[in-house]
Amino acid sequence: MKIRFVLVLFVSLLLLMSCDKRNTTENQELSDLTVIVNLQPVLHHYLPVTRVTVQAVVPDSKEVYELIVDSTFATGVIPNLEAGSYYVVVNIYSDSVQVALGSNTSVITEGEDATVLIEPEMSAQIYNKVLFVGNSHTYYNQGVDYHLLQLISGCFGPIVSSFTEGGYTLQNHFNDPGTIITIQQGDWDLVILQEASSTPVNDPDLFYEYATKLDTVVRGSGARTGFYMTWAWKNNPEMYEPVTIAYNTIGAELQALVAPCGIAFHNALQADSTLSLYASDNYHPSLLGTFLASCVFYASIWNYNPSQTAYVPAGMDTLTATALKQIAWNTVQEYQASKEQRNLDRLIGGLPKLMAIKEQEHLLKAE
Repeated sequence: MKIRFVLVLFVSLLLLMSCDKRNTTENQELSDLTVIVNLQPVLHHYLPVTRVTVQAVVPDSKEVYELIVDSTFATGVIPNLEAGSYYVVVNIYSDSVQVALGSNTSVITEGEDATVLIEPEMSAQIYNKVLFVGNSHTYYNQGVDYHLLQLISGCFGPIVSSFTEGGYTLQNHFNDPGTIITIQQGDWDLVILQEASSTPVNDPDLFYEYATKLDTVVRGSGARTGFYMTWAWKNNPEMYEPVTIAYNTIGAELQALVAPCGIAFHNALQADSTLSLYASDNYHPSLLGTFLASCVFYASIWNYNPSQTAYVPAGMDTLTATALKQIAWNTVQEYQASKEQRNLDRLIGGLPKLMAIKEQEHLLKAE
């Protein structure tokens, strides 16, 4: 009987405490927090801001609010906050890609609305020093490095340079002390390798061998490796598939960046077969081809849309330049989206070999 009385008393006390707490919360005046996000750090990179979300980090709450994007700011309100300190986080998107994030703290006083200003930082990796290693496919028409610098002019200030020799393969570059010294002593963030255009077709194993050796040099210098996927020759369109496969393969093997310039050439000609992307020899790029490749690098390296830039090379009409910029952007977006599937296909394709190796190991242990 005494035990039952104690239990009843204990439960009653809990109910009273709960009621008191609820009454305290219900009687407390709640406040709104206005959030203002400065979008200039993103717009400075010519990235269109399509969506901004904000969240106040509160226990047991995952409420995310959409902010209104208006010119250079995004604004909105997090409503009904109790008094206290809050950590406020924003995420900024360009299309479906998160390109920047920011945070700040705010103190809410009971019954008083507050405002917090957030200065975001770019979340995409920014390569400040980029080196191109290749041959005439890289240096034709003043070079992709030149046109890339024009695309980013007034946007941000990376250093873009090149080390090129006519007719060089990656094997030639690996055996050239000048190339090795340039890579090792340049303090580069990204080194982009361009193989002779026919080697991935005629001798892919040689391409893989020296791409891997140069990747070791690049990584040893503290930089990341990238690849310049070239294109099928105008009079040999059958090159398209083996070139694409070769660069996809080495990119996956080395976890390297691949700029799909060859795919952009293919897509551009599919859209308009009259585009003059080739020089008179039918395999080097024309000015249009070099510009298209430069736009692909702009999108691949920094994930920025070249359509947002004003640069048009001398001798090229604005309408054509605009079309090439959009083709480059669409190609890179599609290529990045399909990367996960390519990696999965590669894994599945390698399973028979992996299983054979495991079986051989099992037999050796059995012996």
